[in-house]
Amino acid sequence: MSRNTVRYAVAQFFNSPPVPGLAQVRTALEKQDQLVAQGTATPAQSFAVIYMPSGQDERASGPAANAGVITAFAGIKLVPHEVHLQVCHFFDGTGADAMDDLDALLEAVLTRLRSDARIGQTPQTIFEVRQGTGQIRWRVGETEFLEGNEALTWFAVMFTVVEQIQA
Repeated sequence: MSRNTVRYAVAQFFNSPPVPGLAQVRTALEKQDQLVAQGTATPAQSFAVIYMPSGQDERASGPAANAGVITAFAGIKLVPHEVHLQVCHFFDGTGADAMDDLDALLEAVLTRLRSDARIGQTPQTIFEVRQGTGQIRWRVGETEFLEGNEALTWFAVMFTVVEQIQA
């Protein structure tokens, strides 16, 4: 288990099937991503990148004894990973229309996230996505206008994915 495992599990959860309106969720930002949606003929284009700024260990059960000797490989640890799904949204139209479209996309992402507390994984891999009070949060950025009528908006959905490991 690792940050890598969690990052790919989150990407798979949002990509298969795709969230309506969200073209792709990447596991990392690529140099060309800032240009992916600009200048398209479609009314809206979006993509997301997974960012994982922090994590920690939590002991869920003490190490088990094997013939009276505590082993380093028994017991369970929960490893919470803070995950930010950063969504970039381009819209060819007015600012109000762009924000309406962004709101619909944000709701679609939140609906998907709320739909499965284990993001499609087994409890032995992903124990849970924490969904208590304040555990799923979001932040929406200001609209910026690019060339022509193209509006750039963004949002980030922050949540905690807890993986379970033997330790």
